[in-house]
Amino acid sequence: MKGFFTQGGVLLLSHSVSLSELEPLLHSFGEVRRTGDGSGHWAMGGESLVVSLGLGNNGAAVIDVVSQPWPDSMGDPKKDGMLFASWSMGHFGPLTWPNGLERAIGHAWAWPEGRDIAPEHTAFIRVKVSHVFGGGPKTLVIPENYEPLEELQQTTKVLLSLASHPAVIAWFNPNGELLLPPSQVAEIIQWSEAHEVNPVDAWTNVRMLKLDGIADGWMLMDTVGMSQVDATDMEAFFPPAHFDPSEVAGFLRNSSNYILTNGPVIKDKDTMDSPGEQRWQACSYAESFHVPPRPTLRWFPEGTAPPDVLLKAKSPLMP
Repeated sequence: MKGFFTQGGVLLLSHSVSLSELEPLLHSFGEVRRTGDGSGHWAMGGESLVVSLGLGNNGAAVIDVVSQPWPDSMGDPKKDGMLFASWSMGHFGPLTWPNGLERAIGHAWAWPEGRDIAPEHTAFIRVKVSHVFGGGPKTLVIPENYEPLEELQQTTKVLLSLASHPAVIAWFNPNGELLLPPSQVAEIIQWSEAHEVNPVDAWTNVRMLKLDGIADGWMLMDTVGMSQVDATDMEAFFPPAHFDPSEVAGFLRNSSNYILTNGPVIKDKDTMDSPGEQRWQACSYAESFHVPPRPTLRWFPEGTAPPDVLLKAKSPLMP
């Protein structure tokens, strides 16, 4: 959940780099400040660069380099308490859940090559966004004029600027469990701007999971990462023998863009035209069927009889 940090992103590196190498890449954002002395625990962040996001408040991005691979387990409270505490406080992204990189690699449908490239990283650039840098004791963690979409757009610009460094081998959004090459992210942003739509596929992932052994003959496709813009993720349950998964993925993308543009207007039992030339019905759930835990809208094709396990509030896949 969002707290001290409200956005975040990661660039995986072939080798560690210095802040001095990154600083010139950030000059378009105005003054680049240095903070910290590098004496703290690496998980919390040491010496860093700070740039303003120009959001009309204290919103700023802090950038540091971690000279070791991404800690996908996010620590154990008994064996690695500092890493676990850093994760719980949002230092690896406010919406990050353990083993997110592993899932991003497994669901790298838009960049299959990334499944071999990402595990080769040895370090990473971390970008964290907060609204309390330089603020006083009464500064709000989430400001009254908070605009998550604009904030995520600015965060993306910072990451794209840093991604021009030759050591960057992959773009990893831990909040959306998304793995892409930076060039593909830039193309998505350019296409979205030209067509005046939100680039949700640059921020969120669509995953596909067969439910054999849980709900035989059914499949789950879901989105991850819409909480970055304070919107709800989508889950679609369907028998793949009767529906094209690529069409279901398009439906989830369109539905995500719809609520991002119009707000939380889809209510329980609302229906929408969708894959299979039939209507699908939505139902809101406080907890998702699969990790990471988050509220979702579950979609079922009308005229089907979903197994009871898919309708329960508690999923067998959740811890």
